[in-house]
Formats: sequence, structure tokens, C-alpha cells
Amino acid sequence: MPITKVNSLGVSLTSPVTFPAGTVSLPSITTSGDLNTGAFFPAADTIAFTEGGAEAMRIDSSGKVLVGLTSTPTAKFAVLANVSADPAFVFQNGSTTGFAYNMIIENTAQAPDDNVSRFLNCFDNVAERLIIYADGDVKNHDNSYGALSDERIKQDIRDSNSQWNDIKNIRVRNFKKKDDVRQYGENAWEQIGVIAQELETVSPKLIKHTNPTSSDILSDASFGTLYQEGDEIPEGKKVGDVKEIKEQVKGVSYSVLYMKAIKALQEAMERIEQLETKNISLEARLTALESK
Repeated sequence: MPITKVNSLGVSLTSPVTFPAGTVSLPSITTSGDLNTGAFFPAADTIAFTEGGAEAMRIDSSGKVLVGLTSTPTAKFAVLANVSADPAFVFQNGSTTGFAYNMIIENTAQAPDDNVSRFLNCFDNVAERLIIYADGDVKNHDNSYGALSDERIKQDIRDSNSQWNDIKNIRVRNFKKKDDVRQYGENAWEQIGVIAQELETVSPKLIKHTNPTSSDILSDASFGTLYQEGDEIPEGKKVGDVKEIKEQVKGVSYSVLYMKAIKALQEAMERIEQLETKNISLEARLTALESK
């Protein structure tokens, strides 16, 4: 039978080792010379960490991780960062080999695919500024999507070549996505856009290639294979994840396509203006002839 010995600080020296609850200013697990920094237990099934006598983080009885907060009704992980010049979060990846994902936001148990559920909300104390919905739609408060375009960061600036023939030869199509059909059947909606393989014959530089997702492989097996029941599945993978990549998926740089369309529109406007000038000149000549 184990013998329990409690020292003058209330620490049990038997297994399991127990400590008094402690306080934010005098944590029960600390180090000599810095007694207001360490861990304490503010409530049942809750552990907290204090720095300099102020609570820095806690894990509460429901498993929520709170940094700079002592409670929140909504988030599983929440941070209060009172900073002005520095970012509240920094994700750094030090890998020098292979490809790395710095962040993945994933719904593993459902596919809402709607404008109700959201992957990301960005808002201040006045309004919601940016939303990424569960169906991938992106909206922002000012409807502004931009890029750095200062003349001082560019060189070899010249007028763009004619885009008339390119835009004229692009086929604009209606289609349904196969993953939408799998989810919604006949109720899958039609979209409007281009087909990468068709666009590639007109403007090959607008085509980008990426590795397929599991959904892409379900749509067409030429992209690769997925892990199935009975496969030897490595750690970190599961049934339905990408097993083998055979071909990449073609994507389209729509933002560049829009700029090509603007150039073609300018060319069309110039041609219209030339025709208008010729028409005015012709009308003037007819008027002169009629007056004789």
C-alpha cells in the first residue's frame, strides 16, 4: 500500500503527484526565483498558465483552449491579442524540401456547400469585411479584389498585344460540376465559364496545373487513385484520401482572362468610334450632295 507524504507546501509525494490549486499570482507549479509564472487550477477540470501574475492561457472543462481569455461561448480555440503593430498570428513553415500546406480548413463530417455555413469570417467592431462560404464563394465588404500594381515595381512596360482574336475564339459554355451532380443529382446547378482544354488551344498561358483532390479523382479516375478498405494506409491518411496521382487538373487564370476581355473591349470601342467617324463623314457628304 503506497504511503502518501505531503510536504509543507501541500504537495503529495505519492503517485499521482498532486498540487494545491494555486492562484493566478501564485501558481502551484512554478520555479524558484519566478514564483508568479507557472501553472494553476482555477476550477474543476481546468488548467491555466500564468505569466508575471497574469493569466496567459487556459484549457477549460469542455476542452476549449483560451489564450488571453477566461471564457467564450462559441469557439473551441480562441485568442485575445491586444497588439497594434504586430500580427496576432504568425504561421511559419521552415521546410526546405517538398510542398507544404501552411493551413488547412476542412469539414470532415459534412459538406454544407451553401452560403450559410462558412470557412472564414473577418470582421471588425463595425461590419463584416470578408467571408469565405462553405461552397467556396468569396465576398468582401467593398467588392474589391486587387493586386499590387505600382509602376515602380514593374519594368518592360508596354501596350498589350491585340486580344481580339483570342477573345473571339474563346467558347463560353454552360456546364454542371460532377461533384455537384454527385451531391444534388438533377438539382445540381448550371454554371457559366470556359473549359480548360478548349481555352488551352487559344491561350495556353492561361492554364495552370494543380494536383487533384479526392473529389477530382472521384470525377475521373485518370487523375489517380484513392485509398480503399483493405489498403495499407499510412499514418495521417484514411479511406478516401488521395493514394496515387497520375495526372494534374487543369485550371484557368480567370483574372488574366478578364484583362484580355477588357483589352478586346477597348479594341471594339476603337473600331466603333472609327465607324462612327466614317458614318458622320458619309452623312455630311450625303447632306452636301442633297443640298446641290
